[in-house]
Amino acid sequence: MEGIQLYIRYLRKGPNPPVLTSTVLKRFLAPLLEPFKIFNFEILILKSSIEAILTSHKRTHALEFVEQCKNPCFSRRLILNGQRLTIRKSDKEPNEILVRVLKREEKVLLADDATIALAVTTDRLRRQFKVSSLACGKWEYIGPQVHYRAYFVLPVEAAIIFGDRFFVLDYDVEVPTDEQSPEKATYLPHSSSHGLTLCYRIQIPYSAIVSTVLDPHEAHAVVYTLKEAPMVWVRESTNRPVRAIGVNGLPLQISTSCQEYRLILQDPSDIPHLLSLERACVLPQCSLNPVATYPAGVSLEEQFSQLKLDLKRRSKLSFGVKFQVQKLAQNGYLPPPTVLGITEYVSLMQDKYGTPTTVAALRRLFQELPYAGPLVNPDNLNTQALFALLGSNIQSVTEEQSYRTTIDASTNVFTYRAEVTPSATYLAGPDPESSNRVLRKYSGFSDQFLRVTFMDEDGGTFYFDRLRRHEAIFHERFRDVLRNGIEAGGGLYEFLGFSHSSLRAQTCWFLAPFMTHGKRIDADSIISELGDFSHIRSPAKCAARIGQAFTDTSSSIPHMFRKLTT
Repeated sequence: MEGIQLYIRYLRKGPNPPVLTSTVLKRFLAPLLEPFKIFNFEILILKSSIEAILTSHKRTHALEFVEQCKNPCFSRRLILNGQRLTIRKSDKEPNEILVRVLKREEKVLLADDATIALAVTTDRLRRQFKVSSLACGKWEYIGPQVHYRAYFVLPVEAAIIFGDRFFVLDYDVEVPTDEQSPEKATYLPHSSSHGLTLCYRIQIPYSAIVSTVLDPHEAHAVVYTLKEAPMVWVRESTNRPVRAIGVNGLPLQISTSCQEYRLILQDPSDIPHLLSLERACVLPQCSLNPVATYPAGVSLEEQFSQLKLDLKRRSKLSFGVKFQVQKLAQNGYLPPPTVLGITEYVSLMQDKYGTPTTVAALRRLFQELPYAGPLVNPDNLNTQALFALLGSNIQSVTEEQSYRTTIDASTNVFTYRAEVTPSATYLAGPDPESSNRVLRKYSGFSDQFLRVTFMDEDGGTFYFDRLRRHEAIFHERFRDVLRNGIEAGGGLYEFLGFSHSSLRAQTCWFLAPFMTHGKRIDADSIISELGDFSHIRSPAKCAARIGQAFTDTSSSIPHMFRKLTT
């Protein structure tokens, strides 16, 4: 057999040794295996989380490494997270297919000597820097120049650490005990009566970065434009990390619509080191530009209040158009003042071309708008440019209406959606989805129903994690949405119900109350019309029976009942 497996485990010290992860272990062993000409290997973490299997296609070199591990001087280097590693040859043979894959990958890697040199150089690059301030805001155009307007500033000493797939921002916050809410007290234990120290970690994956701007001048700042909100973790002392709702003190409205984060470096000489990481392909591509700042002035919450008030005053504007206009600002495509500037033009579009055409033109605008920043021409995001884009979209939509396919109204319905994450609420739709009993009964009021999905910042699903806790997300953030509802398109949507399948997908239905035939229809009235559930004492069974009405089904066939005689 050409390949070999090595058995690795922690030498236990204490009842709870740190757990092993494949990424950390591979990064730790790579420089130790490099002198033995082992550049490519695979790590498999076993269920115990303190044991691992290393697979290599170089049997002879791996055996030399194992013998070297028995050397007391060399074994001193086998300390990870304060724990000593023991490495020996495994009793089992490796997978033949995996050995061939490792051998082939190393041939490709060694084909270019520059790749190896770059990898070695990258390991020696500086990856940790000091930050004196964190801000969340937006790029806004004032005349022909672009400025960064910070709506939230957190003056804190933090450390930014760049990894292979993401970077993290670590900082500590002193919080008095009496300022903790009862909900937080259940998952953040208090160490003393004087207060506690919370360790925050903001995690931003490189895949979420749209652009990076470095300011080499007086500000010596870095501005990251993201396409999704970062993940935030918090823990007290050595306790398990707890998933936080967002950056401490950051309002939900700002974290939803502002995805531009500005970091002030403590040392201006760190800019060249960041550029070195970018040239070594560790960081996404950066651009050097002066970052001009502009005072916040009117708060973002006040700007959204003005926009929502303007939409409520426009009674002739349909719900579908209001939904898309609010989506422009809430999802961060445009600042609220800019959206206010085109609302009148959108209203005229609806009067002339109708609601469906106007909604389709606005939805196309989302795909055409560039991310704001110093590299974008201001003329592409001013009011006149938006008018031109909407006019062009109207013409395209009108030309395509003749051959556009329609959905079967008996089995599908266009539904509006909301995506709720730990730190944001995004609007989406309308998109065709399978109908159900409730939607068919109120088919003329489909825009009063909202399909709400609870998800992580990257669109993933929340699962149980024994290493991390999500109580704050479930018991505060998501529960608050279920209790207080979601405001969209001038209406307030309240929790209605869910089906068994949608519950697994972490999705449910919300409803905005409406009037029909002189009767007010709300969540309670719809549930009472579905049947009498008062005799069911089990909450789970009652929810399952109600959920049958929200299960995706095709339309039923009307049947005329006649008396049967024998």
